[in-house]
Parts: sequence; structure tokens; C-alpha cells
Amino acid sequence: MGINIEIKAKAHEPDRLRQVLANLCQSTCEVIFQEDVFFHTPKGRLKLRILARDRGELIYYERDNIAAPKQSNYLIVSSGDPTFLKILLSSALGVRGVVKKQRLLYRIGNTRVHLDDVDGLGFFIELEVVLNEGQASEDGKFVAGEIMKQLGTMQPVQEQRLRDGALRSGLYSDPADPGRRRILGRTFATTRARDSQRSPCRRSCQGVPHWRRAAGHVSLYRCSQLRCARRKRNLLA
Repeated sequence: MGINIEIKAKAHEPDRLRQVLANLCQSTCEVIFQEDVFFHTPKGRLKLRILARDRGELIYYERDNIAAPKQSNYLIVSSGDPTFLKILLSSALGVRGVVKKQRLLYRIGNTRVHLDDVDGLGFFIELEVVLNEGQASEDGKFVAGEIMKQLGTMQPVQEQRLRDGALRSGLYSDPADPGRRRILGRTFATTRARDSQRSPCRRSCQGVPHWRRAAGHVSLYRCSQLRCARRKRNLLA
């Protein structure tokens, strides 16, 4: 298995990051359009990365769901027919979700830096420090930390209330990002504003927030929206 150290964060200033990365990078960035299809597995994570009609990669990986730099063990198999492979795996395992993104790939030494524009969710940055055989994971974590310092202050995605801390995209929801409205359909603030127009008896229930009440179509509607968003965010690990 290959081993790398990964860390992901929300990119609130993509234009500034492009400039910083251009100064740090030793070569021109590569533009990649990709579609990641995630499948159900009993352990780890399995995704098919479709890069073109005749080019794709089947990737299996295992890693912890933590916000700090983390070790990822992975296996990659190239495919000349990703469409057929998608049909086969979808039938055998079932699809967890699909994420589409435009990726700018920068290389800094043994580190791959991805600036991703995730469809419908905004920009994220990811570092992958590729470890050599026998190299300690602490070395990779140190390199990732140093590059993050040069890129500026950014919060790892898990600290932004993203479940499973990963960029499995269709799957990010930052409370400060308008993209959250697209995922949840309506934010809590929007729903609360709407509910505030209802009668007082519906706005409170002995101090218990009305959106937690089991009864009422408002609560049921919100629960269904949150379940949908939760399933999407869980893909991003």
C-alpha cells in the first residue's frame, strides 16, 4: 500500500491561495476535471475517479477521521474503461454518492497540493505528502504543517463542523458559506425566520426549541432536510 499524509481545509480566499501556490510551486499547475463516485464498502473507502472516457482510477484507502494531518493508506488501479467499471461496481456494491470538481494540482517537493472547486460547495484545499518507503509519518506531518503555515490561517474541515473531515465533496457545508443553503435547502436561520411568523403557541413549547418537537410538519420537514445533508457530508471523508 502507498502511504501519504493528508490534511484538508476550506479555502475562503482561492485567489490569494493561487498566487501563494504559484510562488511556492516549482512547475505550472495542472488543471484536472474529475468525477468521484463513492461505493459502499464494509471498511475503508472505495471511489472511482473518472478523468476521461478512456481514463480512470479505482482508489481504495483507509484513514482516520480527524482534523489534524492524518496518515492515509491507499491502493490505486488504473482503468481504461471507467464507465463499465462504474456500472459493475454500482450493481455490486451500490453508490454512496457522486462528487464533481475542478482541481488545480500543484507540486511542492513530495507534496501534492490540490485547490478544488467542488460543484455546488465552493473551494477547498488539500495537501498530500507522499512518503517514501520507510519514511516516518511524523516527517510527513511536519512537512504538511509547514506548508499550511505558508498558505496562511485555515481551519481543517472537521473544525468547520464537517463530518468525517474529508473532501468527498457534494459534501461540504460551512455555516459561513452560502453553499450551505444549497445543501440544506434552507438554513436554520431561514427556517427560524419563517417560523417566527407563526402563532406564539407554535413558536414555543415550555422552553423546548420548536424545531426539536417530534410533532408538526415543520420539524418533520427540517429533519428530512438534515438527513439528506448528513448523507452527503458523510461522503467527503
